[in-house]
Amino acid sequence: MLAVDHLDLLEAERHTVLLIIHDVEDAIYMADRVMVLSARPTTIQATYDVSLPHPRKLASPAAQELREAILRELGLPEFTRSGPVVSQPAP
Repeated sequence: MLAVDHLDLLEAERHTVLLIIHDVEDAIYMADRVMVLSARPTTIQATYDVSLPHPRKLASPAAQELREAILRELGLPEFTRSGPVVSQPAP
């Protein structure tokens, strides 16, 4: 797995690396911080610290909660377990 090779290299060399990645689970697996970018002109829309210990288990509740938060930030609630958030009209 390429992600494991990258993590092994980063652990051995202790470099700072900026990865631009389009897969939320890969980002959670590899990164210490995930930044969600806005549309053009690009700005940092949100930042998530990933404080899960390595090796990360993506099926863990904490990883799944983070995944869902990032997907909601990206405007993709349909890919979360709970689905889109539907606003209820005020009574």
